[in-house]
Amino acid sequence: MAFRSWRRPTVVQGGTLRSPVGVLRIDEVAAIEPKEVSLVDARLAGFETVDAVLAGLPTEPGRRLYRIRFHLEGDDPRIALRTAAELDADDRGRIGRVGRSRAKRSVLVRIRPEVQGVPPRSATNAGRGRAGSVVVGEGGRLPDTLR
Repeated sequence: MAFRSWRRPTVVQGGTLRSPVGVLRIDEVAAIEPKEVSLVDARLAGFETVDAVLAGLPTEPGRRLYRIRFHLEGDDPRIALRTAAELDADDRGRIGRVGRSRAKRSVLVRIRPEVQGVPPRSATNAGRGRAGSVVVGEGGRLPDTLR
């Protein structure tokens, strides 16, 4: 359970959201009035009181209070993608050389065909490269599995 003050919702019922604990499935997004926040809901959201929930939310004009119900659906699929990449010594050497270059903040890395799916920060999403490529993060930092 979570409460948010939004101009418009940034999540939708039935959608998913990647979080540090894994993938969350959004079960409900409901616009509510502050008086509809119950003590049970406040505690489910990690607060001691209803007042604590409301005190932490912006109250500017044009914002509405939303109650979001969700559940943990599973692990973040990007973890499996990161560990599934099979790179040979030549690939690792090229990555290492580019990763040390300060002039290049991101590089495209080829992912072998046996890896299914394209991670969210793919070359296609970033407007560069081809689907199946991965953009390595700022500063040329590589996932732990490639270091």
